[in-house]
Amino acid sequence: MKKLLLPLIISLPLFATINISLPEMTASGGDTLNYPVFVSNINASDSVTAGHFWISITVPLIHPIQVVPGDLISDWGVAFTYDSTNLTINISMWGGSIPVGSGVLFYIKFLVGNPDTTTVVNIYIDRCYLLDPVSDSIPLTVDSGSITVTPVGIEEQTSLPIVTLRQNIGHEVTVSSNFTDGFTANIYSIDGRLEKKIHTRSSSITIKNLSLGIHVLSITHKGKIVLRRKIIFMK
Repeated sequence: MKKLLLPLIISLPLFATINISLPEMTASGGDTLNYPVFVSNINASDSVTAGHFWISITVPLIHPIQVVPGDLISDWGVAFTYDSTNLTINISMWGGSIPVGSGVLFYIKFLVGNPDTTTVVNIYIDRCYLLDPVSDSIPLTVDSGSITVTPVGIEEQTSLPIVTLRQNIGHEVTVSSNFTDGFTANIYSIDGRLEKKIHTRSSSITIKNLSLGIHVLSITHKGKIVLRRKIIFMK
């Protein structure tokens, strides 16, 4: 695990250094993952009241959809933006009660795409700071983390119908089958609204141009549902 000492302004003794750590986690294609950012060694004398984080990811396979406070700052406000071009997450937080001790500072909720092969997404804190009441930066050390994503290939296989889904990093989904007479694909929103209906006479189709977010795909053959799965479209 890579460890960096950030060049921050030191306003407290060195023994008060706080550590920020990102874990190494695993996920499967199509998961929704709550990724914790841990903090340790906050003392009452630190009087942390605000913070800011710039976090980067190395592969556009995970997409942040929410950032929420952890147990140490449960009554704080948190806001974030995501630059999908540069793969950077900008997080601001401001305080209510003063955090003390160690625990989860905040969670990043990621939508996880489905890669062709097992893929490691490295996660780095490029810059960060925590502030005391007079806006002095508190010394921090930072550990990087990662998410290892395992692909989900054949979604369902029975003795006769075989249906395979393959998602291309969130941009499109290819549905392949052993149906020589075609099939029907129905795409629903997460609240059950029918968004698109596709009839095909071939054994495969490619679905694209859906809105970002979670959808439900239903495949029917001769009036019978043979597959129903969640799909995720990301930038």
